Amino acid sequence: MCLSGIDSATFRSVLSSYATGVAVMTCTARDGRTGVMTVNSFASLSLDPPLVLWSIDKACDQMPAFADTDHYAVNILSAEQQDISNRLAMPGEDKLRDIPHEKGAGDAPLLPGCCAQIQCEIAERVEGGDHLILIGRVLATARSERDPLVYHGGGYRALK
Repeated sequence: MCLSGIDSATFRSVLSSYATGVAVMTCTARDGRTGVMTVNSFASLSLDPPLVLWSIDKACDQMPAFADTDHYAVNILSAEQQDISNRLAMPGEDKLRDIPHEKGAGDAPLLPGCCAQIQCEIAERVEGGDHLILIGRVLATARSERDPLVYHGGGYRALK
């Protein structure tokens, strides 16, 4: 049970009522290692200036790479990319082996076939309980007409 009196399982269940898109966050750390993870904690923050944010669990195996970079990319997955979402959600190293990608700002990997991509420079890191919030200043964007991959109630959903 957390300090507020709301247990973590109940809180997670409540949050699963909120439908989200699915994004893969990517970066290249200063030492060259790649950070890659599937998230649904991504959100817009400001239109002027253009800012976005997302959060990473401090205990995540990808945390060291994201803590040691100045840039990251948001790869907003399309409905056809459920397999990529699942694969990149798993812990481990060298996650992008055998997955085509190119390098964006700060060498952050960009995945083809996405609904959209947002390349960011880290503007601020904010402590948020057991997570670190990364606020990104948007440097470049790309968008396609593909349908998004949607997550709700613990599973993927299709837009109808």
